[in-house]
Order: sequence, then C-alpha cells, then structure tokens
Amino acid sequence: MRKVGTFHMLVAIVVVLGLGSTIAAVLGATALAISLVGFGLAVTAVLLWSMDRRARAAASQIRRSVDQATRQSTNRIVGEVQRVETLVDAMQRRVVASVESARVEAADRHRASATAK
Repeated sequence: MRKVGTFHMLVAIVVVLGLGSTIAAVLGATALAISLVGFGLAVTAVLLWSMDRRARAAASQIRRSVDQATRQSTNRIVGEVQRVETLVDAMQRRVVASVESARVEAADRHRASATAK
C-alpha cells in the first residue's frame, strides 16, 4: 500500500471541509458551515506554509546546482584561457625570433654590400 504524504493529506482535509461546509450550508446549519470554512482556511494556511517550505528547499538545491555548474564552467574556461595564453606567448617568441633573424640577415647583407664597394 502506498504511503500518503502530509501534503496530500492536507489537500484531502481541505476538500472534505469544503464539501462538509457546502452540505451544512444547504441543510441550514450556518454555524457549522462557518466553523468548517474557518477550519478549512486554517488548514489551507498550513498547506501554503508547507508548499513554501518545499519551494525554498527546491530553490536552494537549484542554486547549489547552478553554483557548482558555474564553478566547473569557470574552471574549464580558465584552463582554455591559460592554454591560449601559452600558445600566444610561444607564437610571440617565434615572431620576435624571426624578426631578429631577418634584421641580422639584413645587417649582414648591408655590411657585405658596403665592404664590396
């Protein structure tokens, strides 16, 4: 047999109280109908409190999941940025070395042409 939770039990109580107050009002028992409506409102307040508690717990769990996913994404992005920075640094060193090599070759050619004259 399936276990009935507190939330579902409160919903059932509100439904029964609503039906009871309707029947009491139809039969002319106004005092009983009003007291059943009042009790139904009290149970409804407890029901809303229970829903609020559940919603807060779900929101907290979602917030933790989002924070964890954000941290993982951030760590992955930081790793990619570091990899790109390493590549850019290596390329920059190669460009500087190529420019320096071309400058030395140009200086050697200039020196060679100057001594040949």
